[in-house]
Amino acid sequence: MTKKLTQKLFFFFFSFFIAFSSKAQIIKVGQTTPYLTGSITLFSATSGTASDAQTLTLSCSSSSNSATVQVSVSDDFQVAAYGQAFASNASFYFAKNGDGVFVSQTVYVRFNPASVGNHSGVVTASVGKSFVTVNASGVAIDALSVEEDVKKSSQITVYPNPSSDGILYLQNTSNIPISSVRVVDNFGKVVFSKSGSASVLDLSALPQGLYIVTINNEAMSNSVKVIVK
Repeated sequence: MTKKLTQKLFFFFFSFFIAFSSKAQIIKVGQTTPYLTGSITLFSATSGTASDAQTLTLSCSSSSNSATVQVSVSDDFQVAAYGQAFASNASFYFAKNGDGVFVSQTVYVRFNPASVGNHSGVVTASVGKSFVTVNASGVAIDALSVEEDVKKSSQITVYPNPSSDGILYLQNTSNIPISSVRVVDNFGKVVFSKSGSASVLDLSALPQGLYIVTINNEAMSNSVKVIVK
């Protein structure tokens, strides 16, 4: 019986040792995980001209004392670290401070469209196989058509443009009242229409993007491109 008890105790402690050793081996020494916090609102720019930059906060966790995180963006977007030039990717170096932690850094993202229309992409921060993404989108308008819209619509003003809440105001400085208003999206679909005079357009229920507002009266028909952010 003593021999059997000894064997049972041996197998028990041996099994415990194997299980403990297997569990300890799953720790990945030196693994770094990046984090991106914040969000990007809809960019707007004229084609071929870069927009103002928006920012995200980049941080990481690692068992190492230092780490390098690569941040890249999709076509039509650019990224930069503080003091660096904008490009399709940027490197961020982290070193632990005296308290043993990494200090977060600011990522600058801007929209630099090559063509007119709606654009979407992602901002990706990666270290090896670990990565995190944040969505980005923008609307690009042709600069020449914007200038032409201003000339054609000098008597009827649509503001604010861009609109952050989808509420647009119509200011009519002509002596002829507005007879109807129609709004179409970037694909030509009518998303809003109103007969009769109008001074306010509520487009808050529509998704972010580029829209064409057509304002009619007895003398003329004016179309203005607007952006809902």
